[in-house]
Amino acid sequence: MSRRAERLGEGQAAPWWTLTIGLTLGLGAIARLPWRGMRRPRRRMALRGPLMLVFGAAASLLAATQTLVFGRAIARARPVAPPIAIIGHHRTGSTHLHQLMALHPELCAPTSLECMGAAHMLVTHGFLSRVMGPFAPKRRPSDAMAFGMHLPQEEEFALLNLGAPTVYRRILLPSAGLTAAGAEGPALEAAHERFVRMLSLRHRKRLVLKSPLNTGRTAWLRRRYPGIRFVHLVREPAAILRSSLHLWHTLELDHGLERAPAVSPERTRFVEETFDWMYEAFWRDEPEIPAHDLITVRYEDLAARPREVLDEIAARLGLGPWGAELDAYLASVEDYRTNRFPPGALPQARPALLERYAERYGYAAPPVTPTPSRAARPARPQAPGAGPASDPRRSDRPR
Repeated sequence: MSRRAERLGEGQAAPWWTLTIGLTLGLGAIARLPWRGMRRPRRRMALRGPLMLVFGAAASLLAATQTLVFGRAIARARPVAPPIAIIGHHRTGSTHLHQLMALHPELCAPTSLECMGAAHMLVTHGFLSRVMGPFAPKRRPSDAMAFGMHLPQEEEFALLNLGAPTVYRRILLPSAGLTAAGAEGPALEAAHERFVRMLSLRHRKRLVLKSPLNTGRTAWLRRRYPGIRFVHLVREPAAILRSSLHLWHTLELDHGLERAPAVSPERTRFVEETFDWMYEAFWRDEPEIPAHDLITVRYEDLAARPREVLDEIAARLGLGPWGAELDAYLASVEDYRTNRFPPGALPQARPALLERYAERYGYAAPPVTPTPSRAARPARPQAPGAGPASDPRRSDRPR
């Protein structure tokens, strides 16, 4: 690993000139950020703030051009086949699986370029990679996985770019107090459908989508995309929670407009509540998903025998054989090593949910210990049926 990747792994922010999420937003998306909750602005805001406005004006002009030129075509576009959605909590290996499935000759996935320039992707795709590429990191600071403008990316960043009320706005303004549950609604659903239509207009292949937050959205995803199939990744819950806390810290360091303290009760509480919301919603709606439309995969199996697991997924999805690109990619990541965290206190999702998750997917439940963030929050009603993180900057395998 490079010296820079090791330095980032110790919890330092990326260089000031690195491409960040805020610099890709249009003026409308910038205006919809939760500015009222901003505290602790970073010194680099003195430079980034004006740049956001300049780049935002250009992005808004390009978005208006796209609407003028392609508006009717986008409204008419439909996916060529029901999409495939990779779901599961953050840090369950979903990025790794997303990159693998995008290699199948019958599938395609949205790229970082399309997600970070979603508002104008149809008119700028040809030259935007040449403009943005030199300033993009070559690896993700959170886990040293390869990052590239033409590699698969989760569509949640496209929703942010389109000005939707996604909770990923929290990356830029962590102290605003946004929650995953509070971000859901018709505006977010409409933005998601618009992005899928733009992808369908550009790519005449079956889409494979990925956003951890889609785990809690299966009901409206099924309503908007009849026949959608889900590949649900699960992992040992202590590793999920520890790694998720680290992930959000690195996102705040690289993209946030506020200072990102190494220890943050707000961040810990957010990780806890996101796990709670995600699996309360998923288990509530799971009985409505036809059995053949939901495939559950253990991260440990994918890491240990990827080709066998991928062949099984392809067979259950009715896909043809994999191409030679898959074997080449698997060989290229054969030496990848997951990050290791020192022992430390874990975020505490609701104990009943953690125990149910562990029992249902065959894991040991993490120890339950009181944490300040969990103890300080007001009691809330118990939902029917229904750990851990370190902080600096590397995590376990692909997100």
